[in-house]
Amino acid sequence: MRLPNILSLLALCSASTLAAADPVTKKIDLLEVIKSGNVEYHVNPKADFHDAPRDIWTFAKDGTFNISGRGYGYVATKQDYRDYHLVIEFKWGTKTWGKREKAAKDNGILLHAYGPHGAYGDTWMASIEAQIIEGGVGDILVLSPKLADGTELTTSLSAEIALDRDKEKIWRKGEPRQTVTKGRINWKGRDEDWADKIGFRGKDDVESPSGEWNRLEVIARGDTLQYFVNGAMVNEAFDCKPSQGKILLQTEGAEMIVRRYELYPLGEFKEKWSAIQASGGSDIGAVRDGQDKPLTPEESLKRIQIDGPYEAQIVATEPLVLDPVEVTWDDQGRLFVADMRDYPLGPPNPGDPWLSRIQLLTDEDGDGRMDKAVTFADHMDNVQGLLPHDGGLIATTRSQILFLKDTDGDNKADLVKPLIRGFNPKHSQLQVSAPRWGPDGCVHFNNGLDAREIYPADAPAKVVGVPGSNFKWNPKTGEITPTGGKGQYGGAFDDWGHHFYCSNRNPLMFTVMPYEAMLRNPHAGITQVHEDIAPFGAETRVYPLQITHTTADAHAGTNTACSGLGVYRGSLMAELRNNVFVPDPTGQLVTRYRIEPNGASLKAVRVGERTEFFRSSDEWSRPVNFTTGPDGAIYICDIYRRWIDHARFFPEEFVKTHDMRQGENHGRIWRIVPKGGRKLQPVTAGASPAGLNHLKPFASLPAEHADRALFLKIPTLTDSSELAGILTQHADDPWMAKMTASVSAGKMGHVLSRLGDSFFASYSDTRSQTLRTFAAGSLADGKADDIAALLTLLKKQPGQLLWWKPALLQGLAKLPKGHDDAATEITALQSRIDAIISDSAAPIDQRLAVLPLLASRKWTAVEPVVKSLLTSPQPAELTTATVALLKKFSATNTAPLIYDLLPKAGPALKRDLVPILTANATTALDLFKRMEKGEFPTAWVDVETRWRYQRGSGEMTDLAKKLFGEANSNRAGVVTAYLEAAKKPGDAKKGQQVFATICITCHKHGQLGVDVGPPLSDVKVKPPEALVADILDPNRMFEARWSAYQVDTTDGRSLSGLIQNETSDAIVLAMMGGLKETLPRSAIRQMKSLDRTLMPDGLEAAITKEQMSDLIAFLLGK
Repeated sequence: MRLPNILSLLALCSASTLAAADPVTKKIDLLEVIKSGNVEYHVNPKADFHDAPRDIWTFAKDGTFNISGRGYGYVATKQDYRDYHLVIEFKWGTKTWGKREKAAKDNGILLHAYGPHGAYGDTWMASIEAQIIEGGVGDILVLSPKLADGTELTTSLSAEIALDRDKEKIWRKGEPRQTVTKGRINWKGRDEDWADKIGFRGKDDVESPSGEWNRLEVIARGDTLQYFVNGAMVNEAFDCKPSQGKILLQTEGAEMIVRRYELYPLGEFKEKWSAIQASGGSDIGAVRDGQDKPLTPEESLKRIQIDGPYEAQIVATEPLVLDPVEVTWDDQGRLFVADMRDYPLGPPNPGDPWLSRIQLLTDEDGDGRMDKAVTFADHMDNVQGLLPHDGGLIATTRSQILFLKDTDGDNKADLVKPLIRGFNPKHSQLQVSAPRWGPDGCVHFNNGLDAREIYPADAPAKVVGVPGSNFKWNPKTGEITPTGGKGQYGGAFDDWGHHFYCSNRNPLMFTVMPYEAMLRNPHAGITQVHEDIAPFGAETRVYPLQITHTTADAHAGTNTACSGLGVYRGSLMAELRNNVFVPDPTGQLVTRYRIEPNGASLKAVRVGERTEFFRSSDEWSRPVNFTTGPDGAIYICDIYRRWIDHARFFPEEFVKTHDMRQGENHGRIWRIVPKGGRKLQPVTAGASPAGLNHLKPFASLPAEHADRALFLKIPTLTDSSELAGILTQHADDPWMAKMTASVSAGKMGHVLSRLGDSFFASYSDTRSQTLRTFAAGSLADGKADDIAALLTLLKKQPGQLLWWKPALLQGLAKLPKGHDDAATEITALQSRIDAIISDSAAPIDQRLAVLPLLASRKWTAVEPVVKSLLTSPQPAELTTATVALLKKFSATNTAPLIYDLLPKAGPALKRDLVPILTANATTALDLFKRMEKGEFPTAWVDVETRWRYQRGSGEMTDLAKKLFGEANSNRAGVVTAYLEAAKKPGDAKKGQQVFATICITCHKHGQLGVDVGPPLSDVKVKPPEALVADILDPNRMFEARWSAYQVDTTDGRSLSGLIQNETSDAIVLAMMGGLKETLPRSAIRQMKSLDRTLMPDGLEAAITKEQMSDLIAFLLGK
């Protein structure tokens, strides 16, 4: 018998005579199995695209498993499995490829797989598929491939099957069973009008909208299979042959993100699915007004759960402490507490004294629970942060930073000295906070998000600008210095001097490089020195036990109120040392993170599987601050309030009818210690202060932080070859590149010319950016020898447009005269650009790389290329890049082409083109005049632009008011008039069109829109009435970070957007449509705050009441 027939027989036998696999008896995390490498990969080598497996299946920083879709194939377990409960949670990404670029996003899981790899069409194994496709999640597909010699591997099952309108098989409980050996069995609610097009959604689909999370479950019990999608059973099969096998996770032309991929023993997975989880959260007890009465401290203690071998104890409660937000111990070991009793709106009656205070607590009977309090300082303005200093305390308040000291021994502060002034936050959630001693001997503070110009109290003329930056104070000199980063409430240092901090939606940020590094080289292009090292915004995950959904920024299983971040620096629980803990009072919880090296930076890894380090089912429990005590215990301040969000962020009617200070006469401080240990007694006056955090020395970095140690050493290096060696060795580390650029002023060309060959071996965004930055910096420095060194790079493989040469050419866009050899090479390379751009068969990465080079040409030479690209089918990213190129030219020159394009442009392109005209006063006026004549509809102009041009006086203002009308100044009245829309059922599909017309340029919902304004990840659990108020009266309250600015440039543009970062040399402006632009201050003619968000008043002119109902239905996912 020939060998192929023997193999075929073995494959055939494997379906019915597989060696019995063991049932799953413990949880198996398949993502960890993939990480371990105990898997096999297969990608069809004959497909129109087939990236390497390592590029298709990757793990992101946040731990999610990303499937690029750039191929057809799978990652397979090596082991066979049977009798299990499979759980996968996934969401679609934004990218599709090749022949499925415009088709429904497609993927799947192959179950009971057996036989040769790629037996089915060179792509799949013989198996039963749990289909994952838009509109068809939960379909069953039976794959029975035929081998090359004609042998068929027969997979079979039976199911209760009916036929739909189009005679397709569909599962229907109770119908007669039929045996199936190939083909598809539709899930029970599959739309009969299903079409293979991207974004398809059927009327009865149970899967979440694209961009939101889904859960697919498969219960394999004996020879049966049951499929569940988001908690609903959608398909079932019997008599499965085989009833065991490998499990394969596919890639099929669409980007998909997986956050969970697990096997459980039968009967052990009991988690319910909820709409909250689709937005990224957990299955929690969602209530409206919830718990209406406080619990006693003892009752509340019983409601606390701690993850690990730890327990909670009571340290102090009301009346000793009321609304505690910070604890600290002075050099004598005395315990001080900041009681922020003014939260949220200050004293109840105008003119009354401030209510905040500092309490000094003592434990008189030694039982570990405080039983005496002395008010150290009273009538303070929103006291929030405390730090021991010089025998007294530094205290942060709403409007100033103070030093307080008891000089006569009566335990009351008789010396109250202002240190720093100039703070004027819009509300108390935005005030300066978190005073902490740093390794440099200075006191570091969180900006609070609203601090801009501050000064020493004894030297008002020495104003220091700190917009967008934390800052430090030197106690010896009184000097104030920006430090970069922008923390809100909560910050701390670890043993090695790493500074961490948080803000509402950003649980863990880290200052990667010193602020002064950003200033050393003005041509290094560095605009910020910090980064988020944990998932932030909508990508965060929290798992509360209970939550009240009445806050304006309703919680949907994501962080919305990160505060009081702390680092555990004690020795009592050594396993927690240098872990970072982030309270979120909205969810009554504290999240634990482990910090790990990540090149020059760090990364935070969440500890705890679908749980929290600390969480409470007492809805009034509001943990707001984490501190390590001198006894090694953890201390958590619990402000204990019914309503924790600031009153400004609740609907106006809600505030009128509810006591926003409810709980003001309560407060708890909890201690976390090893379970079952002795009850610890806090350090008392006169005891050894060795355990005090502010007295602990900082240590040198350990060996595992070698890359970071090298990074911090870079500022001491001067040799170009040594710097180039670091860039070569760490070519894909953006922070190494930034730090190297910061010390390379005057020699950026020399450094580039010394890069090793391995730097050029492969493309990455970081390498490309490094080349552009260093090349442009060399030209900006203007040193002839450095430019000459840079140009030697062009001699490497002359005439070949390799991946790195376009990046280099972008940096050389303004090459001075006198470099004839280089100019000849540049001309030769430029001559190939047009051919590459217009070649649809050329790799998209190469087309995108060379397109920006056209910006160096005159508009008349570029116009035909731009017109061709925008009037013919192109990949979406190339269209986006073409519009970005268009924006680099004067609107007065490009306007004729834009007017020519507009009538035929689709909605997305139209949204990009119109703002080019409206950003320039001259072309905006011309556009408005054309609209007045009826040439173009006024609906094309976004609401923010309408509002901007209606301000002031003159021809433009008069015309804008005529075209668009004026907003009703009675915003509360407008909201009231629309509240009926909140009560009516709307049409979500129509609401999607409203969103696409009005909201898409600033907000992202699912896969629609861009993230410029506040995220919408939490709206699904928000009361409809609150949504109406947010949409029609968006400027009644907002955080400083969402404040819009108008920037008039020296080249005649008028831009508006949000300032994302700023330095003394430049700002980064985020504008509608998702465009970001770094503007040197020398290019800014005028910049002013608009004292509102990018979302203007007056949207009622663009949204009818019926459309409001539809929009709310869409936002809430109805």
